[in-house]
Amino acid sequence: MTAENFKNLGLDSRLLSIKDQEIDYKGLVQKYFLSKWYWYVLSLVAFTALAHFYLKLIEPAYEIRSKILITKSEPDYGSPGDWIKNALKGTTASDNVYNEIQMLSSFALLNQVVHELNLDVHYFWKDGLIVRDGYTEFPVQVGFYELNSPAYFGRPLRVQPIDANTFQLYDEKDLLIGTYAFGDSFTNDMGSFCLERNGEIDPAEQASMYVEFFNPDYITEGYLEKLFVGFIDINSTTIELTLEDAIPQRGVDVLENAIVRYNDLKNFENNRIARNTLQFIDERLLDIGRDLRSVERSVESFKLQNNIASETTSDLQIVLENVSKLDANKNNIEIQLNVLESLKKTLDMPEGDYTLIPLNLSTANAQIQEIVKPFNDLVLERRQLLVTSQPSNPMVLSLNQRLMSLKASIFAAIQNQQNDLRYQLQRVEGQYGESIARLRSVPTQERALLDKSREQSIIEGLYTYLLQKREETALTLIGISSNSLVIDPPRSSVMAVSPNPLIYYFAGGVFGFFFPFLLISFGEVFKDVVQSEEDVKEKLPSQAVIGMINESKTSKRQIVLGKSRSLVSDRFRSLRTNLQFLNGNRSKSIMVTSSVSGEGKTFVAANLAASFAAAEERTLIMDFDLRNQSVGKYLGNGKNNTIGLSNFFQGTSENVDELISSTPIANLDHLPSGPMPEYPDELVISEDKLVALFGQLSDRYSTIIIDTSPVGIITDAILLNNHIDHSLFVIRMGTTKKEMLEKARDIFDQDLLVNPMLVLNGMKKGEVYGYKIK
Repeated sequence: MTAENFKNLGLDSRLLSIKDQEIDYKGLVQKYFLSKWYWYVLSLVAFTALAHFYLKLIEPAYEIRSKILITKSEPDYGSPGDWIKNALKGTTASDNVYNEIQMLSSFALLNQVVHELNLDVHYFWKDGLIVRDGYTEFPVQVGFYELNSPAYFGRPLRVQPIDANTFQLYDEKDLLIGTYAFGDSFTNDMGSFCLERNGEIDPAEQASMYVEFFNPDYITEGYLEKLFVGFIDINSTTIELTLEDAIPQRGVDVLENAIVRYNDLKNFENNRIARNTLQFIDERLLDIGRDLRSVERSVESFKLQNNIASETTSDLQIVLENVSKLDANKNNIEIQLNVLESLKKTLDMPEGDYTLIPLNLSTANAQIQEIVKPFNDLVLERRQLLVTSQPSNPMVLSLNQRLMSLKASIFAAIQNQQNDLRYQLQRVEGQYGESIARLRSVPTQERALLDKSREQSIIEGLYTYLLQKREETALTLIGISSNSLVIDPPRSSVMAVSPNPLIYYFAGGVFGFFFPFLLISFGEVFKDVVQSEEDVKEKLPSQAVIGMINESKTSKRQIVLGKSRSLVSDRFRSLRTNLQFLNGNRSKSIMVTSSVSGEGKTFVAANLAASFAAAEERTLIMDFDLRNQSVGKYLGNGKNNTIGLSNFFQGTSENVDELISSTPIANLDHLPSGPMPEYPDELVISEDKLVALFGQLSDRYSTIIIDTSPVGIITDAILLNNHIDHSLFVIRMGTTKKEMLEKARDIFDQDLLVNPMLVLNGMKKGEVYGYKIK
């Protein structure tokens, strides 16, 4: 046999090292996909059907959209050069679109919508596993309800109409609660309820109606998750609201109510200054009106008591006119002082509690007016910011500092104005005193009348002034409106936006493809038995694989050689050829063992012996497994085991020829193990006996195949080391445990077997295990 032939034999038996191997992608495809293709087909069909079934169960959702334009308005803070306006430049609360977004998506606003639309009551029809939501078109509507405990939230109640006027109510376990009339209030263990009829009811068609109650806060959180409020464009102040709902009309109602609630809140905040001013003026008018009526009655009574009708002298008229002018001037100054004092009282507020200042009352001084306007705007901005922020927010703290600064400025301006007015009042009072001195000749009654008239004039002037400001404030209140404009009312999409069938079918296909792959992969990972040649190479990298025997389709113990050209027969011929080349032309003794029983060592030994006999070599197969004689079952003389090796080792038979029996296979003889001793462990196999045995056999046979006990359990095979040429260690795919390969490696490393080589048994036909030979 030439070296080229040995090279071919080596390739056939894969006698190359693992380092000369590369990943065989084709083999991996064969292992994980092609060999289990029916798994993938079934999985794809199952997951696609599951996706189709799920699409039938879930209710489609529609998208509702709306757009709101937030208009911007610059408040008039005074002249462009005023330092206060320059200090307050920036975006006001009404122009802060981010705050508008937070307000529209706030929990409090959506919670009001849920209560307004009674969304905490869930109506639905149920047909098997299919659930369809109801809304205003549902045949039954809940007039009111009050649960005895929050534990009853989320428990569906089935409504079974009996006729047009009565119905039966069932709990979540479909147990009858009671029979009631539509429109009547009733009470049970769950609470108090009233169910009303919503149109005509056909009891035959409405047999699966359900009513379910939820915590309104839970429903609000659900809508907050589905609601999106954001910019259309970063350079635009237009806000877009998007919501998905299974019932288009319900989604439209939610957005419409949310926008209405938002505008109401904005209008309420914008009108707060005018309302506070009107309230302040009305309170002052009541007090001043009472004082004015009291003074008028006092003047009238004084004139009646002193018979005073009018002035009679021209000198008195001139003096009186002069006094009247000074008195009017004095009254005007005192009115302004009263107004300023009222403003000071209004500003006398605790720190952190900023109140709106009545703006129209400060028109007596332009500087105070220019400070009060921005102060009120900042108060509104702070209140609106507190809707979505905490008092510790940096923006709130910044507004507090600016409000404190403006408050101090207002106080200073009021104080300066009061000082100026007091100085003017002092001058007028001096002039007034001089005029009064000229009236010393006037009768005492006239002077008393003048005093009462002056008091009447002061109160009357203040009353007239407040009436005027009340009308101005009322006109201002009418002109204030929200700064938002609905440019696109809520509307629903024509087609459902979810679920997308393509996505679900695609997901079903992906899962259907990967599920079998994961099962196969996990199976490979967690299997503790040898599955492939690579498992063997991983544990026994230095051991050569001299033969690979394919799995036999038959479960019978028989020889597979002869004239058969099956794949198993070819594998045994290849194994024989490799052994013949390794041993040359001299006689050879080959021991066959394994780690445990059931790995096919006897099957390999019997068929290998038959293969050598088929090559016209004088061959003997020795059944050295004294505890489990099984070679004879393959050779057809399993019952002929009355004499054998046990007799030779016990000394009852010295002639080996008496122990050997012929077989139906030409050139093949059989040396059975003989009758099993009563105590097999006491059977002594001496070296002298082995020398004598193999001395006689080697002269008669060119090839001796020895089937021994598993080396992983019993050490009988090790006794033959001095009499054999090669040791074949059988590993069976799907049977040999990986931990046994660890023990086998210890045996090989300790040189307990002579020239050990591996034979892989049970290989599947056409199976490739992820690697290929270069």
